[in-house]
Amino acid sequence: MAGLGHFGVGFASKKILPGIPLIILLIMSMLLDLIWMILNLMNLNANFWTHSLVGALGWSVIAGLITLAITKHPKKGILIGSVVFSHWIIDFVTHPMTAIYPNDKGILLPFQSTFGGLGMYSNLAGVIIGEMLLLVPGLLIYLVSRKKSKHVDKA
Repeated sequence: MAGLGHFGVGFASKKILPGIPLIILLIMSMLLDLIWMILNLMNLNANFWTHSLVGALGWSVIAGLITLAITKHPKKGILIGSVVFSHWIIDFVTHPMTAIYPNDKGILLPFQSTFGGLGMYSNLAGVIIGEMLLLVPGLLIYLVSRKKSKHVDKA
């Protein structure tokens, strides 16, 4: 279940980025975890490169610059970078996720020396509440804005 909340950001961002395909926005909301999986399979220090503050900022800037290069719209680049970085912010609030992964130490905090986070997912109630507080509103924003845009298109 943990991770669904990131999709809420992807869904909600469709309202402000209507020209970007939803699948791209959902991938961008999960980009840090996708890169983490690849680096982990390569036996690299995946946490440092993806879930540290510096790593998350780096991937956010890269995603924003690639978006800027493709779309030629600075606002889209900034917004895509923000969607990617939202992952670190959410993880900072939710980690360590000991309710799901008992040995989880959290994410790398600034200066890469300590692990931590606010620990919202240290119990199952926090996991359920946190995921629903992100996923449900994000999905509703997406559905309402989609319905409104279809209604405008028909007018």
